[in-house]
Parts: sequence; structure tokens; C-alpha cells
Amino acid sequence: MTVNVTRFGAVGDGTTDDVAAFNDAVRTVGEQGGGVVLVPAGTYHLSGPVWMHWSNVVLRGASRSSTVLHFSRPLKDGYRVTARAVRDLDEAQRRHRS
Repeated sequence: MTVNVTRFGAVGDGTTDDVAAFNDAVRTVGEQGGGVVLVPAGTYHLSGPVWMHWSNVVLRGASRSSTVLHFSRPLKDGYRVTARAVRDLDEAQRRHRS
């Protein structure tokens, strides 16, 4: 199954909060056994986590430079993990920004 996240209301203008659309698209694909959520070029503002609770669900952007997912909160805020995992995540984010 392949769906386009814009079908679920995502705008990709960098301002509109697209988190509900992403979660609806991921849930739809996940409940069908997996597939691809297409994310067209744009900057997608995400105020919370995109819950990837299903196996075989892939988010696929148009390209590395033209599809941007902007999380307004640190990723660690969306997960219950150990303190060490949070430190590892913070370090990975710092390396990625460099």
C-alpha cells in the first residue's frame, strides 16, 4: 500500500502543524500490513512524535534536500527511554547537525 501524506491533510509549508496528518497516514498504512507513506517536497512542521508502531511502514521523501521534517521538540520528548539512550540520541543529533 502506498499513500501520500498530503491526502491526510499535510501541507508542508513549514508553518502548519502536520503531525496529525503524518500519524493518520502511518496508522492507515500500518493497519493494512505495511507500505509507503510518500512525503512530497516541502518543510513539514511536526509538533510531536510521528508514531511508528507498525512494522513495514516507510516514510519516503522526494529527496534528501527537498523534503524536510522539522520537529519543534527534541525527539527524546516523544519517547520513554533510559537516560543513556537519551544521551546517545542527543549526541547523534549533534553529529548530524555538524
